[in-house]
Amino acid sequence: MLIEILKHTPLWVYLLFALLLAAGLAQSKDRRLGRVRVSTLPLVMAGLSLYGLVADFGLAWAALVCWTISAAASSVVGLRFASPGAVTWSEQTREFSVPGSWLPLVLMMAIFVMKFAVAVVVARQLPLATESTFVVCVSLGYGLLSGLFLTRTLRVLKAAKDQARLP
Repeated sequence: MLIEILKHTPLWVYLLFALLLAAGLAQSKDRRLGRVRVSTLPLVMAGLSLYGLVADFGLAWAALVCWTISAAASSVVGLRFASPGAVTWSEQTREFSVPGSWLPLVLMMAIFVMKFAVAVVVARQLPLATESTFVVCVSLGYGLLSGLFLTRTLRVLKAAKDQARLP
């Protein structure tokens, strides 16, 4: 059955996987980024998870509420307990020096795999796809992953703000 699913998967899905894999690997290396580049990938990934939710379940208010609550809760917890690492901000170059991390790759792959699995369930019209518990769990999962992804960006931006206050 897995071979059949992979045979019927559109080519663009494999290209998206390769793009996400490359982006995630790039995140594992130390780099210098401006504010826009720090924010773009997490916003794209949050958008992808939200798009997946709406594409698979429509504009179901319960799903959107669960996604929002989960994203907000994981962001709040992440901001409270996560460390941005050794992030520095250069006022001269207007760039962050951000240490590499494997977490973005893990989160990207988790969102991708989750979206792929849900798409298979929906495309095969399995009864599970219409059960409210499934919709809620998927919504919470997408929100959790999106919130964790956004947390890293918020921590980097906060680190720069904190450094600006230092004498």
